[in-house]
Amino acid sequence: MTRPSLPNPLEPVGHRRDGRPIYPTLGASPDDDSNKPGDEGGAPSGGVTQEDLSRLLAREKTQGGRAAVKKLLGDLGFDSSEALSEFITTKRDADQAALTEIERREQAAEELLRSAETREAQARDRERAAIRRAALGGLGATGGRPR
Repeated sequence: MTRPSLPNPLEPVGHRRDGRPIYPTLGASPDDDSNKPGDEGGAPSGGVTQEDLSRLLAREKTQGGRAAVKKLLGDLGFDSSEALSEFITTKRDADQAALTEIERREQAAEELLRSAETREAQARDRERAAIRRAALGGLGATGGRPR
């Protein structure tokens, strides 16, 4: 792997608005031993390969996730994730049973409402018939059919 040539650290790469020079910020010296690979194509000596770094970061992420779940379970008052799963299952079953109870009550209320509406319609019909008979009786009708 060849490196691009580095800028001369003594020459400014530009100037600020007030005229001060901007010098390049450079890393380690090319002559520094820590900047050279240990084996051909290997990682720099004393360094960590990208593969090692990825593996370490994945392990830390997994441990952090487990710690977060454990803390959440503790905050919620559960000993393990199985206890939480059992609680959620029980809660869902109870909600379903309650929903069924609510639906049953709603159906009963709807049935009562329909029967009340039917009774009201019948009472309205009887009232109209009574009003009609009273009006006809006031006009002298005897209730017999004309021949």
